[in-house]
Amino acid sequence: IFTDRNCIDYRSTKHVDISQASKYNKFLREQGILKAPSKIYPSLAISEIDIELTRNTLEKIINETDIENKKPYIDALNQISSQSNFGFTVRLSSNWIKSYNQMKHIFIILKEDNMPPIAVKRVLGEDLKESIKLSSDNIMLSSDNIKNKSIRLIIKSGETAMVNDQLIELYKSELFKIKNNDDYYVEY
Repeated sequence: IFTDRNCIDYRSTKHVDISQASKYNKFLREQGILKAPSKIYPSLAISEIDIELTRNTLEKIINETDIENKKPYIDALNQISSQSNFGFTVRLSSNWIKSYNQMKHIFIILKEDNMPPIAVKRVLGEDLKESIKLSSDNIMLSSDNIKNKSIRLIIKSGETAMVNDQLIELYKSELFKIKNNDDYYVEY
């Protein structure tokens, strides 16, 4: 966020302006958002409350006089706002639901190969339904980055609400191109 380079991996996210990063981290913590000054691995399952908290915090940062360069925050706020029209529905067969509804947490993930997730939605196994909608609240990257890219639908399960290395892969699709408001059918 504090670099002019494209952020594609951890190394490219190194902060050029350490004082700006420090002010940003402090401001986030004051707003109730956990942001450590060092590497941390939070859950990728973001709720509507998380998005709203992030939106409100970005608005406060933009109005904060101690923050000198407002452009990254304005860009981030615009990106969150531009994602409001995304929709993708995963349709699960009744046999699939019967086979996996005993799992504690189910993660619906849209991602490109060898890239971070584009969208993630977590549901409790007991709450599995035939139709699971991913919306703008589940987007990890701008929805413009999704359209017409070759991505996969991956469904994983785990005992905790956190995305981690112990997740069990339940389903992995072939590569496909996503359009807005698509349906994807998962059979068992």
